[in-house]
Amino acid sequence: MKRQKDDKVSLMILRGLIILLLLLFVAPDFAVAARTVRVGIFDNLPMAAWDRESGQARGIFPELLEEIARREDWLLEYRPGTFTDCFAWLEEGAVDLVTGVGYSEERDWLYNFSRESVLSNWGQLLTRPGAKIDSFLDLQGKTVAIVPSSIFATGPNGLRELARRLEIEVKFLEVADMSELLPAVIDGRADVALANRFFLDRLAGDYRLKKSPVLVSPIELRFVFSLDADESLRHAVDRHLAALKAEPDSLYYRSLAHWIKEDSVVTLPAWLLPTAFGAAGLLVLLAGFALATRFQVRRKTQELVLRGEELQREITERQRAEIAAQGHMIRYRGLFEGAAVSIWDEDLRGVRRALSALRAEGIADLRAFLAEHPEKILELAGEIQVNDVNEASLRIFRAPGKKELIAALSQTFVEESLPVLAEALCALWAGAESFSAEVAMRALDGTRLTTFISLPIPHDEEAWSQVSVSILDLTDYQETRKTLRQLERRHQTLVEHSPVGIFYADRWGKCSYINRRGLAMLGMVQESALGDGWLAAVHYEDRPRVEEAWRRACEACFPFKEDFRFDRGNGSLAWVMGEAVPERDEAGETIGYIGTLAEITDRIAVEESLRRNEERLQYIAHHDQVTGLPNRVLFHSHLRRAIAEVQRSGRMAAILFLDLDRFKTINDSLGHEIGDQVLREVSARLSACIRKSDLVARFGGDEFVILLEDLRELKDIAHIAEKILRSLPPPIAIPPHVLHVTTSIGIALVPADGEDVDGLMKAADVAMYRAKEQGRNNFQFYTPDMNFRAGELLMLETELRKAIDEDQLVLHYQPQVHMASGALVGMEALVRWRHPEQGMVSPGDFIPLAEDSGLILPIGVWVLRTACAQNRAWQEMGLPPIRVSVNISARQFRQIELVRTVERILAETGLDPAWLELEITESSIMYDIEAVIQILQELNAMGVRLAIDDFGTGYSSLSYLKRLPVSTLKIDQSFVRDITTDHNDAAIATSVIALARSMGLEVIAEGVEAPEQMAFLQQRGCYRGQGYYFSRPLAVEEFTAWYRRAAVKPEELSAVEG
Repeated sequence: MKRQKDDKVSLMILRGLIILLLLLFVAPDFAVAARTVRVGIFDNLPMAAWDRESGQARGIFPELLEEIARREDWLLEYRPGTFTDCFAWLEEGAVDLVTGVGYSEERDWLYNFSRESVLSNWGQLLTRPGAKIDSFLDLQGKTVAIVPSSIFATGPNGLRELARRLEIEVKFLEVADMSELLPAVIDGRADVALANRFFLDRLAGDYRLKKSPVLVSPIELRFVFSLDADESLRHAVDRHLAALKAEPDSLYYRSLAHWIKEDSVVTLPAWLLPTAFGAAGLLVLLAGFALATRFQVRRKTQELVLRGEELQREITERQRAEIAAQGHMIRYRGLFEGAAVSIWDEDLRGVRRALSALRAEGIADLRAFLAEHPEKILELAGEIQVNDVNEASLRIFRAPGKKELIAALSQTFVEESLPVLAEALCALWAGAESFSAEVAMRALDGTRLTTFISLPIPHDEEAWSQVSVSILDLTDYQETRKTLRQLERRHQTLVEHSPVGIFYADRWGKCSYINRRGLAMLGMVQESALGDGWLAAVHYEDRPRVEEAWRRACEACFPFKEDFRFDRGNGSLAWVMGEAVPERDEAGETIGYIGTLAEITDRIAVEESLRRNEERLQYIAHHDQVTGLPNRVLFHSHLRRAIAEVQRSGRMAAILFLDLDRFKTINDSLGHEIGDQVLREVSARLSACIRKSDLVARFGGDEFVILLEDLRELKDIAHIAEKILRSLPPPIAIPPHVLHVTTSIGIALVPADGEDVDGLMKAADVAMYRAKEQGRNNFQFYTPDMNFRAGELLMLETELRKAIDEDQLVLHYQPQVHMASGALVGMEALVRWRHPEQGMVSPGDFIPLAEDSGLILPIGVWVLRTACAQNRAWQEMGLPPIRVSVNISARQFRQIELVRTVERILAETGLDPAWLELEITESSIMYDIEAVIQILQELNAMGVRLAIDDFGTGYSSLSYLKRLPVSTLKIDQSFVRDITTDHNDAAIATSVIALARSMGLEVIAEGVEAPEQMAFLQQRGCYRGQGYYFSRPLAVEEFTAWYRRAAVKPEELSAVEG
């Protein structure tokens, strides 16, 4: 029995020895082979999360880290907690790394980030349904739930900083973890929650919240390591992560595809957890010895760190005591070292002794002695002992340190220094008060210096041991002076050999200089051309105009620009373009004029050719190419004039809208050539039916319109309509065909059926369709109640007055884009009327009414002020500046207060004039061209840009156009609409583009609604466009969002391709 007991004891001892041997031999091997990496993890799917039920890490970062651990044979030890916990553990060294942390330069100073990023992230706002948070400005007065340690909340570009920059009052509710963010919004503690986009993608739907379009601080997500962690750990992660990202089919891309698309939960087998825990327990047992040793080393290290901190505190206290004791010395040294000039603290006692020795030797005239013995100059200078130099001396003399500069004192002298040194010694010899002079010196790197030296000469015995010599570096000043002289010579050379004439004039316009080329143009010598003499060379036909323009420019301090002829006196004439701009002093006062005289004889010849082509262009722009009849543009112009004449005279006019019956059948069956011949015959018959004072036009296709004026009775109109119906049916012989044509006619009366072009054309069109409904080949009068129409207009005018007072008007903004890149280059402000009962009222209904009633004036001022203020607001939001275009009506343009109104509004709103463009129509600039030029020059002088709107629809002359300080021509949308199908519109648009390019003007097309139109315009040199193809006019909030998303093209590139 006892033996059995002894055997059991022996067996237990044997087992213990075996276990001990295993621990001794296996544990060290394990410690080397299986490195333990402590990982901090917080819930932030799809980046990372800890599944508490399965005890496993999930997400993109854990999957990548576990693959790296497998390759490196690491043992991962996860420590789950909150975001704040993980960073605290990281600082304490309790974990080696944390997964899925946003990188920033500020954090990189505190922690050790992986060099390789895993994916990008950004902050996003989440709100309750119905809440409106479309921009940062909508956060005014709101409460935002944040995690205080989140980079999206408190980083350099975080929401706190953005709110401070934008001066938005935002309340911040700080919560411990992201899991508390959304409940804070649900229970009403916060209006908005700020979290990363992946977190919101996962949980927004669960809480029935909606994401705001406002994004915050895009960042990269990386692994972050403790500063105490072994650097090899980060290197290994970076190496493997770079390799995974380089393999298209690697775990990296599979993990991204899985976690960003879906969040499925992996279910583990039931047997795996017990087995895993059992294995983990055995591994912990085997690693015990190795870990124990490691903890001992850590404890000793911490004791050494604590001792080091105590020593550091003792050193700091001593330093503070020394600083306090030497405060006065620091202040002195601060003045010495902080001086901008070089200061040499010199001991001149040796020089004094040497000079005394020379006196003892009987030297009476030191200057004469040094002239006979120049070698004595450096010998005496060698007696100077330098005590110290300041920091400025090191910079000026390019010295690496004070010792090096002091030792190299003699090297700073050059041969040109010797006469100045001699004079300084003479001043010491004579006992002068001080000595100063400009002297050449040399820096230690060999650089030549020009300096100004100032030497106070001591008179007290003790003062000789510490003399402060100041040296001012004049090298840059001398170089600048040399450069200025060189530039002056170059300027004179350029002026004298310039290919254009250059002249200067004083404040009163009297010429004081003309260069060689200018005199050649005048055919005069310098003396004859000065003063007002140059005006005598101006051709006698041009002289009154030039003298008046020059006088007015000088009186008003405006720029001068005129084209005129010089009579050289030898029978030849020279066309020149004279330009001059005021020269202003620092206070902005005009002190003279600088001008040029460019010979443009060749250009005038080209313009003469352009003028000849202008008539053709005008004809193309205003006439139908098939029939030669006026087109829609010319007809509308005549109709507007006729409407005005009817209102003045009280007589009647009428519009006859004709549509040929079944003409499409002829075109389709016989071809366009036969159809065009039919149209020409119809045109001839229609022209024969009307009076000379009437007008017949073709609108395109089979539509003709006739304007009858100066009518007294309706029967006169009916008579002409019947005559037309009788004239068309006779056969039209076009061998081998004999064709028959009839027409349906709609008639609208002026002013009974409308007082504007659109209304009258619509009425005539409706009546024409009524005629077709009545069996074709007849005419119908438009028949709405005239009193009803008048009452409707009166009511609309009353409502419009109320709209102005009650702020019912709003501005929408339509983007202007660079068509090749889609970049935003500008915007046009368009007024809209939001009627409280009728909704949005069409501008076509109320703008003509506003023009007629005079309400366009207050509306125009409101539009201009609102557009300028909004553009300034966008700039203050940090958006790239772009120009806003504002339409100026003809009635506004005739107001003498226009310039002062624009100037006042720019001052009130703070908008730079460069970011405002005023659009004027051709018709508005033709009523008094000289007055218009004056107004436009004043606006241009302010810096406001000018554009001609709806170009091609009016009668602007090239001779006037070139005198207008406009920058842009806008192609009217009526030409753009059918630009790819109507060769008339195509020809007009092409001509306008060519004209703009030849005059150096920008061109923009309105009404672009199709890619074919855009391509056509770009091919012909128009690169900026505006229309529904890019965007409809947008309300302020919509345009702000559009503005933020759009790329902005620089101004100098927006008018060119690419």
